[in-house]
Amino acid sequence: VGGDAFYVHGFGTQAKILGGQFIGGTGQEDNMVGLSITVENFASVHIYSGKFQGQMEVGKGCTIAFYGCFLQNGASITGSFVDGSELDVVVKTKNDGKVSLISVSEQECETQPSMQPTSFPTVSPRPTPSVSYGEMISPTSVLLSTLLAILLTVN
Repeated sequence: VGGDAFYVHGFGTQAKILGGQFIGGTGQEDNMVGLSITVENFASVHIYSGKFQGQMEVGKGCTIAFYGCFLQNGASITGSFVDGSELDVVVKTKNDGKVSLISVSEQECETQPSMQPTSFPTVSPRPTPSVSYGEMISPTSVLLSTLLAILLTVN
């Protein structure tokens, strides 16, 4: 059996692919071709670019997301990433694995990302990405906490 090029496994594990080549290996005896990406056990993969040779597999509770202009026809995903690189891959899902096709504001698509083929071109919506800067603590509360700690240790 051929080896898998990239294996993402485990609850909460998240991988971002920003480029590279992912080529599933070929076995010696039975000429089985490995997968380019395997996602298992509630992990997720976000693909922004790259070249993939070999099918992908998405397992239980997992998600694989493609960012760009893509269409899904059955298990086949075709389209292009923002950088212009093309994708034509088969993504097998098992045990409720999910495939997400996400349009990005930097790229105008001839076809809207779709889980089914369309008979006419559309323009992808330009989503507004949500940005989280985390939680900021005001300097006043940090200063008060520090002063309180100093006063308690002095007495």
